[in-house]
Amino acid sequence: MNVIFEFSIESSLLKMRGREEFVNAAKAHLMSFDLSLETLEIPNSDSGVVVGKGGATINRLVTEHNVSIEVFHVKSKSPNDITTVTVSGYRNDVSEAIKEIKDLLFKNEVIEFSVLVSPMVRNKLLNNSGQLIKNLQKDLNEACESKHYSIRCEKFDDDEEYVSLSNLTVRTTRMHFEKAEKIVKEKLALYESTKYTMQIDVELVPVIIGPKGSTIQSLKALGGPGANVQVDKLNGEIQLMGDTETGRNAMKDAIDNLITENQIIKVPMEHIHISDLFGQIGKDIRSKIQQSGVYIKIDDSETSVSLRGSIDKVSLYQAVAIIFLCEYKK
Repeated sequence: MNVIFEFSIESSLLKMRGREEFVNAAKAHLMSFDLSLETLEIPNSDSGVVVGKGGATINRLVTEHNVSIEVFHVKSKSPNDITTVTVSGYRNDVSEAIKEIKDLLFKNEVIEFSVLVSPMVRNKLLNNSGQLIKNLQKDLNEACESKHYSIRCEKFDDDEEYVSLSNLTVRTTRMHFEKAEKIVKEKLALYESTKYTMQIDVELVPVIIGPKGSTIQSLKALGGPGANVQVDKLNGEIQLMGDTETGRNAMKDAIDNLITENQIIKVPMEHIHISDLFGQIGKDIRSKIQQSGVYIKIDDSETSVSLRGSIDKVSLYQAVAIIFLCEYKK
């Protein structure tokens, strides 16, 4: 109380005025304080983490740790400006405050994780200008009270889209990683549950696709909104996706009917006999077979003849073709 102190923010000097013994005592007392000042340089984009909405975070740090915190931007030659955070106070308090600030920055660091999705689910996500991805991003933002989320789905060329898995990549903060991953995986599992896979003979692929894809479009219409059908031309795998079980069953039943009406039976024949069956000698029997609704062609191996139609008809004309072969041999 016997010493007058003069100090201002603009000056780094503390002036004391009074009798020498009182000033020396005050100076010794001040020098005994274990004071510290630490500085952090962080990207400008992270300054909001330290300051908080309306200064809430920085005010809490100052109060809880009994420190002084200053935040200001420093322009540099780097593409992004740097924010400098200065913390001062008692050494232990400063250390604790710095530790919490670093922890906040770590938890709010934006990271990425990826989840593999099947071609059907990928196309479902990308349909309608990616509306489902936008909805999922909105769900994540609301669940985690954060706006750091962005979601993108890997795309492929047309010749790859039916056979390749792709990455669904999510950007989020580290603190929300587990919750975000859980939400995304649960949603993808829900989409996967609307998928049904069936296998057909590769030779039936054109039947399922139809002229210019007309049959597939008809199948999608049966499945209702959100329905999709994909056919792997290489192995004959068909994947159906529909938002309702009724729609999926309707598409499956329609494909089963197409398969029933397009059974394939192969009749082994020597090349010379095949030539005769598809030449002038076999013209009448070939015409009769085709008029009955059975499709006949030479197998790709050229060692047999393929008959395609309903099972009763192809069985009948399998016998007819064999009789033709036997008669020819006579």
